[in-house]
Amino acid sequence: MKIGILTAGGDCPGINAAIRGVGKTAILEYGMEVIGISSGFLGLINQEYSTLDESQLSGILTLGGTILGTSRENPFKKEVPSMPSINPSSLKSITKSSALTPLSASVAMAHSAPPPTLPKRV
Repeated sequence: MKIGILTAGGDCPGINAAIRGVGKTAILEYGMEVIGISSGFLGLINQEYSTLDESQLSGILTLGGTILGTSRENPFKKEVPSMPSINPSSLKSITKSSALTPLSASVAMAHSAPPPTLPKRV
């Protein structure tokens, strides 16, 4: 099984801890492949992603910002070529850490139910 992780909206404390927690649990406990999507929804649109392994998720707890990068892009505010670029059938879930505006984009992106989301606020 394969899952994607992205961060959207502004940075706040704990984003890297959330990425690490979700990623390491998915890899070690469930044997999943974890895809890190760079630059929030822009990374999804522009196909900017890579596979994350356990070593890439180690030592990130004290780093500021987010190892994945972020953007305030709402993909439903304007026309984009194809959304999402990652084949949706290849991912079982996209886990996001996002504020309210990116959260509304997440709900619009989901066909039946919103994907798992870690809400954030500073």
